[in-house]
Amino acid sequence: MMQGQEQGAMFSSNQHYNNESALKIRLNTAALIERFELNLKGFKEVIQQDENGKVSVQIVEIGEAKANDAGIQEILRWLEGVLDPAVVQGNYSEERYLADLYRIRIGLAVDLMINLNTFEIKEEDFEGIIDSIMAIIRPFLSRLLDNKERESYETTIKSSENSIIQEKGGLKMPFT
Repeated sequence: MMQGQEQGAMFSSNQHYNNESALKIRLNTAALIERFELNLKGFKEVIQQDENGKVSVQIVEIGEAKANDAGIQEILRWLEGVLDPAVVQGNYSEERYLADLYRIRIGLAVDLMINLNTFEIKEEDFEGIIDSIMAIIRPFLSRLLDNKERESYETTIKSSENSIIQEKGGLKMPFT
């Protein structure tokens, strides 16, 4: 490297988001899975404001758990496998999307039916658990259709590299 030469610098421009990258926001499924876990356990988050105006999030019981702890953990592990951020980096046709939804629903139903007693899932909750999981998976996987997920990043994530070489006491020469 020449004396006085600056290293190349990477600049990112994300005009639509101030705090987190668009990519992180779109791909992070942790909050979604946590909300689903609360639902399986019979709880939900409620935003409350006290008399001083302080806002807090409270976890409130809304019903019974849909499965025992082992069952909830297995359902969440399974859900995390399907809601993996790497999964939505593909390119599906409508036919492939519908086939995968069918395959996922059947696989989940078989898994839960085999473990109905082990996971202490009531028969009347069986279909509701499957439907609520599919309500999450359906829109998540729809992002695979016609490569629209990756194309959507083009407008929010751009990077460029600029290098400036400057000789000691000499002229600046930009290279882009």
